[in-house]
Amino acid sequence: MTIQFFVTKDKLQTDAQSISEALGIVRYNVSRELNKLVEEELAIKIVGRPVFFLSKQEVEDHLNQPIKQLEFENLDAFSDYLVSGQPTISSDYPFSELIGYDGSLSNAVKQAKAALLYPPHGLHTLITGPSGSGKTTFASFMYQYAVHAKTVKSDAPFIVFNCADYSNNQQLLLDQLFGHKKNAFTGANEDKIGVVETADGGILFLDEIHRLPAEGQEMLFSIIDRGEFYRLGETDITRKVNVLIIGATTEDIQGTILSTFLRRIPLVISMPSVKERGINEKIQLVHFSFNQESKKIGKKLIVNEDVIRFFLQYDTIGNIGQLRNDIQLLCANALVESLAKNDPDIHIKLSHLSTYLIDQFYFAHSDTMSENEMKEKLKMLQISDFVFSPDDKERSNPFILVEETSISNDVLDIYEKYLHKEENISSLRELIQGKASQLASNNRKYQQPLFKIVSRKNYEVTMAILKKISDAEDYPLDDSNIKSLALHLDTLIEKIGEGYSFKEASFNEENVYAKNELAREMTIARLIHQEISDQLNIRLPKSEIYFISLYLKAMNERYSEKKIGVLILMHGEQAASDLAKTANQILDVDHAKGLNMPLAQSVGEALEKATALVQQIDQGKGVVLLSDMGSLNLFGDIITKKTGIPTKTIKMVTTPMAIEANRKALLPKMSLERLTQDIVEQSGYIGNSVVEITELEESRTNEIDRKRKIICILEENLNFLDASIVYDLLEKQAMAIGNKFIIDNYPAFWIKYLFHASNLLERAIRKEQFERENVHDIMESNPVLYAFLKKQFDSLENRFAISVNDSEITYIMELVSVNCTGLAH
Repeated sequence: MTIQFFVTKDKLQTDAQSISEALGIVRYNVSRELNKLVEEELAIKIVGRPVFFLSKQEVEDHLNQPIKQLEFENLDAFSDYLVSGQPTISSDYPFSELIGYDGSLSNAVKQAKAALLYPPHGLHTLITGPSGSGKTTFASFMYQYAVHAKTVKSDAPFIVFNCADYSNNQQLLLDQLFGHKKNAFTGANEDKIGVVETADGGILFLDEIHRLPAEGQEMLFSIIDRGEFYRLGETDITRKVNVLIIGATTEDIQGTILSTFLRRIPLVISMPSVKERGINEKIQLVHFSFNQESKKIGKKLIVNEDVIRFFLQYDTIGNIGQLRNDIQLLCANALVESLAKNDPDIHIKLSHLSTYLIDQFYFAHSDTMSENEMKEKLKMLQISDFVFSPDDKERSNPFILVEETSISNDVLDIYEKYLHKEENISSLRELIQGKASQLASNNRKYQQPLFKIVSRKNYEVTMAILKKISDAEDYPLDDSNIKSLALHLDTLIEKIGEGYSFKEASFNEENVYAKNELAREMTIARLIHQEISDQLNIRLPKSEIYFISLYLKAMNERYSEKKIGVLILMHGEQAASDLAKTANQILDVDHAKGLNMPLAQSVGEALEKATALVQQIDQGKGVVLLSDMGSLNLFGDIITKKTGIPTKTIKMVTTPMAIEANRKALLPKMSLERLTQDIVEQSGYIGNSVVEITELEESRTNEIDRKRKIICILEENLNFLDASIVYDLLEKQAMAIGNKFIIDNYPAFWIKYLFHASNLLERAIRKEQFERENVHDIMESNPVLYAFLKKQFDSLENRFAISVNDSEITYIMELVSVNCTGLAH
């Protein structure tokens, strides 16, 4: 068809739709394959309506010279190129096509260009950055730039090798990299070329390079230093190779990569996370993602502005990969609804968000953005809906076009079968639910609640250390070890920062037991102690060697010593069970139990259930009870007298206390008395939240009890908002109203105001606010009150990125007026 175009000068017919009809292949598959041909430099793309594609080889034959430009903004630009034969692309191509090229990625681009242009063959480079930030794609663009800048030949190889694929078999990994000589080992029946040789004359990209063993890193030294290497089994033949090495890792390079290797890598490029890329670039990423989905599905997407706001604010810990997959799944959910309603367009709303995204909806409205950024974001969202059409002009964006982690293709396959009556909506729903579960599982390690109270750095350093020592010493360690130790270390670091005095003598007192029962664990603990002290640059007390050994022993599956039971007692429908679940989830165990006491339940009935539960969870070492207030505080003594089971009661419950109790209860040689003391002393350091419960006055305790009850009830009425945060925000508002106006029976007014205003905020988030006809009459009846309340809601509007309408304000006016007797003096 390209040849025909040059011969007959007829109108181009090489768009995706025309090819789809000619070949009987669905359009989105054709479009995907055509774009892949462009990425592989086999086709030329002409952007417009529609988008056309031409064979690169035939264009070069027509021009009788190589063509360097693979994308043109329209047919006129392509025609001009045919006449002049001169490229019209930027000297920074393809980097200039990236979102963030002149923003968050500008430094990375400068470094990459310097590395590739450095004589004679460029500089070996290491790319670091979090998962999903685009390291692999950036490396491929470095290769394309090298071709464009003619620092490598146009047909130079670009070889991608993921070291993690063979990390469990070091021999196979080295064999894949360097190849082998015949008979080098059993099964080596012929000579084999490795990827290093295959990449000769080009670029070798080693993804997850930290998974390359020390031996493999050392084998790369001779390539970097002299351009020489040996195949496995060779000793007498030195092979020459000219290859530029680009490595990538998500890990801290210190401690995971040999220092001797790092000294040979002169340039380290850091890729920013989505959070670091700023609001403007995030808007572009979100916009482009929806645009792509519209083209894939072939339907118009009408996206509610609340959805855009959500994706601008939610925590994309998985970065661009997560953002892209979450938007794909959202569009899939909306697609099913549009099919059920026979709607030609797809209307996308908050209700189409997957459950695991809804769970973090409130946390999306964080106040981490600066005031200027928030204003800029709100300014961008002044239109009602965003509309994306399949016919919109496409823009190249490699970070979004990478298909490696895409979840949408399977959905689109089922969708095409549905259109041909080969599948039904139920099949589509089932597939989407499976994809949602898969995404939730993949993101769980990034979204786990542990990071709300433990430094991610401490956790990741601990994890790297434990894995390293586990491999070297052949000692089994699992996620429970890692989480428990990370939590313990985070608490310990806080204590060290506070100048806590450690009793080093306790280590000597336990040495006899340690030598006899924990010899293996003590050896591992000493290694961990040393590594953590060095890498976190802190001075851990020697007693930690013993405590770490206890953790290892306790968390090892083969260890079966009895443990102290943990029971949480709280008023409310599910407060206790939720808190116990959180404490268990943090440590990946199922140890703590919760007993809820609804306000309508009798004390006798609750006591009977608590007694049965204590008898059930006691393993012979007793049970620690954490109770929130009132009669529950007396349960421990009564249960002990009735059953003979030792109990200790702490008359207050917080999340750090529940976690600390759960953690310490699992330790061997832990006594009930010591556990109780540690909960009070140590839990205050968890999450930097010190609470001296022994000094709380009785009146303050009653106030906390009352507040907890109210929050518990409020939680049952809210879907997106965090009840405790909303309570604090609206309490300040209510107090301001009380200071401005004389409120009759303020406590009763406060409760009414709390529940009304919190539901008002939820309605505003959902864009389902109340409307009324006589709004202006009510506003004009008391302009002072209206102006005051309107100003009061400014901060809430900014915090939650919402706009409260006048109708809602007038309902608040009526609530205040009913309870107000005049202006305060």
